[in-house]
Amino acid sequence: MDSAVQRFLGFLKVERNASELTVKSYADDLAHVGEFLQEHTGRIPHPAQIDTAILRSYVAWLHECGYARTTVARRLACLRSFFRYCNREGICESNPAKPLRTPRSGRKLPHFLTTEQIGSLLTAPPATTPAGLRDRAILETMYSAGPRV
Repeated sequence: MDSAVQRFLGFLKVERNASELTVKSYADDLAHVGEFLQEHTGRIPHPAQIDTAILRSYVAWLHECGYARTTVARRLACLRSFFRYCNREGICESNPAKPLRTPRSGRKLPHFLTTEQIGSLLTAPPATTPAGLRDRAILETMYSAGPRV
């Protein structure tokens, strides 16, 4: 696997004109996969010997170890690129990473104000001055329209 990885990293530099940081990230991710394979199978197999089941166990292990979804997604993207390269170069007959699904990133729900907070916000500008009336009108318009700010 090591020679295929070195050829792939060279391909990234020369053919795809990837930055040094990108190449280093790919190298680190592939080294991490190699460490997993060594630890769980006792050896680092040739890329043609790696199948989808092995890669699924790697992804499951990443989740068990508590890696963030973004990290898992990045490592999967690296594996897909590597095995696509291996398939194109005749190192592998197929791409075992292709069927793997990227974990969905968690959507952050918007924070909202309570009814009491909205009430105190709308009554904060003084209604006795023209600037206060203007500010209150702006706040009420924003509250009525419901924009995300």
